[in-house]
Amino acid sequence: MRKFVFATVFMILLLSNSALAFELGVSPSIQKSGADSLVTYIIVIENDQNYADEYELSIEGPNLAWIQTMLPILKLQPDAGERIDLNLFPTGQVRGVFNYTITASSIRYHGTPKSDTFTLEVLPPINIASFIVRKVNNQVEMVMDLEALGTKTTSLLFQVTDSNGMLVRDFTVDVEIDQSKRITKYIDVEDFLAGNYDIMVSIVDTNLYKKAGFTVDPISKVVQKRKVTSNPLWKIIEVTIENQGNVIEENYEYYQDIPSDAFTGFVTKPDNCFEEDGEMKCRYTIREIQPGMTANVIYRIDLWPVLGAYALTLMAAAGAVASGVKRGTRPKIKKRSIRKNGSEHTVFLELKNPYRKDIENIVVRDWVSPLATVVNKFDSVKPVIRKSDAGTELIWKLDKIEKKDDRILSYKIRTMINGEIKMPKAYIRYKNVKGEKGKVFSNPLIVK
Repeated sequence: MRKFVFATVFMILLLSNSALAFELGVSPSIQKSGADSLVTYIIVIENDQNYADEYELSIEGPNLAWIQTMLPILKLQPDAGERIDLNLFPTGQVRGVFNYTITASSIRYHGTPKSDTFTLEVLPPINIASFIVRKVNNQVEMVMDLEALGTKTTSLLFQVTDSNGMLVRDFTVDVEIDQSKRITKYIDVEDFLAGNYDIMVSIVDTNLYKKAGFTVDPISKVVQKRKVTSNPLWKIIEVTIENQGNVIEENYEYYQDIPSDAFTGFVTKPDNCFEEDGEMKCRYTIREIQPGMTANVIYRIDLWPVLGAYALTLMAAAGAVASGVKRGTRPKIKKRSIRKNGSEHTVFLELKNPYRKDIENIVVRDWVSPLATVVNKFDSVKPVIRKSDAGTELIWKLDKIEKKDDRILSYKIRTMINGEIKMPKAYIRYKNVKGEKGKVFSNPLIVK
């Protein structure tokens, strides 16, 4: 009796273990495809046991409606296998990575089922796979990897914004992609103010984009140039202080030594003067110098005031005439405003070129007090806008202004206080036909 029970148990265990002896596999495990394309996986199931068996297949995962293949119940003889083509057809606007699990279960013996996984990545027609930005000296290098289903032509839009979200620069690039392409572009940031910036690259007419950031480190660099014009009777000293950095220089102090026994006339009024070691020193405080801007300190020393009085008068008159002629032929920039309603004003910059030749490479810069905001709506050429704690800077770049021609630039502001607001001078920088550079400042403006 014991032998019979032992034999029965042995046969049950043998049949149970045999029921587990089958294999299931899917290949390839990962595929990539676009929408509305047929994707085929190969399912292989093998019966390694010594008995015939039946197997039921099931699939778990997202978007099961994409599956185009009916999964049959497989009847396999001992040591036999079968291959099934599993077809998926992704549709619609769905994009991303989708994971699936296929499971085979024995119907006769109800043993432990076998499972395998496979993945489908549905790609857009064009995709930005990666976008890397790094700053190299005065440039920013942008490297991006693009992917496409086949050969595609598209446009890339690059937008640079500052820490306040203001658009600093933008441009587009047309590209042709044959499945994949790496593109490298550069932008010059030498004239950017110090701070953090973002660059976003997007594919035009899609919602696909990548974003990366970079930082422009602060550079404080002030250069002084001294020019002396003299004759036996007097000297005129002009000191030009230029901000060649990328931060606003505030309350910049300049000291000048002046002979204490000389008769001095100040064109630029100093804060105070004091005597030290037999020399008179004068201190000038310049409230603010914007990056790329200059300030001037001018004074005159008369060496022989009595003997040279008449000569000085004649020379001053001649200089005034020459200066008047020169000013009459230089470009001019006039700044004025009109109050529209309430706190809104329109500011006009009137550019005139009375010169007998064209002027080129024109840059117009203006500043708006921090007590007012710029309305992002322009009736004329739109400037580049830079915003900081010191106010808002507006920059226009024009190719040229023909001789005896006028141009008018305008922008709108909203004042944040009642009363008067003092607006800084604007200026125009240009080149004439000889390649000589020039700069002309406008009048200051008080907005009421």
